[in-house]
Amino acid sequence: MSTIINTPPTGDNSGSGVGVVLGVVVALLLLGLFFAYGVPAMRNSYTAPQSTTIVPVSGAAGATGNTGATGATGATGATGNTGATGATGN
Repeated sequence: MSTIINTPPTGDNSGSGVGVVLGVVVALLLLGLFFAYGVPAMRNSYTAPQSTTIVPVSGAAGATGNTGATGATGATGATGNTGATGATGN
């Protein structure tokens, strides 16, 4: 008859779960970072483009067309239907 020797495994295989706890902590940290930075960034990326408003400046020299940007003194070189003093046109 043969003798069977059953050697016990080396090391501790009790399965304390430290890896699982560490994995859950890292997952919660990543989830928190997503809600803190990812969600607001996605909300801001879907906003409507802002319209650009051009405000005419009074006293602009050399304005052409129906601008009305000649000022109180009447800028030289302004042409068109401005109706201000010193302007040429209609």
